[in-house]
Amino acid sequence: MIEMQGVRTAHADGKGLEFKEISKSGVSRVHAHANCTESFRLLMEHGLRPAGYQEILAMAHGSSRRALRFRNSLKGDSFYINGFGIDEFKGHCTFSIRGELLQIGRDVPKDAYGIEDTVFVYQGYMPLVLSVYSDRFARLKGYRFEIDGDSSPSMDEHAVLGVKNDGKLDEMFSILLRH
Repeated sequence: MIEMQGVRTAHADGKGLEFKEISKSGVSRVHAHANCTESFRLLMEHGLRPAGYQEILAMAHGSSRRALRFRNSLKGDSFYINGFGIDEFKGHCTFSIRGELLQIGRDVPKDAYGIEDTVFVYQGYMPLVLSVYSDRFARLKGYRFEIDGDSSPSMDEHAVLGVKNDGKLDEMFSILLRH
């Protein structure tokens, strides 16, 4: 088993891996320098699975020191997360303490939430990408988080957010990984 703090290892095909636990949260930032499917396969080989957006948003919720540290450690990066497409929400959303999305204007009143509590969701049927914007871009956009279900799955620039594998892997990715 891999220690999560800044360990570097190599995969048989020569792709370098970097694992780094984020703020003692149990979530690891994994740079696999591979496409989405290969990144998820590498996670699973090391006892991890991709984190879902609900898990990440729940950890980022609120103004506790732990939530602020966690959010700050994600700022300015994009990550593959567990999930294949999102169609129930689009546009500006907020999230509950459990990380569940709520549509602003439909489920909750407009202007009730600040930048740190706002997520912009792009509908689509591609692997999900979570972007966490830096302070400057968050102020320009009006939201800190973006969940994109419309990005190309061949993008190699994203890291993956992984958590200990407890068997909760999106069914679509389970099928994809078997082939």
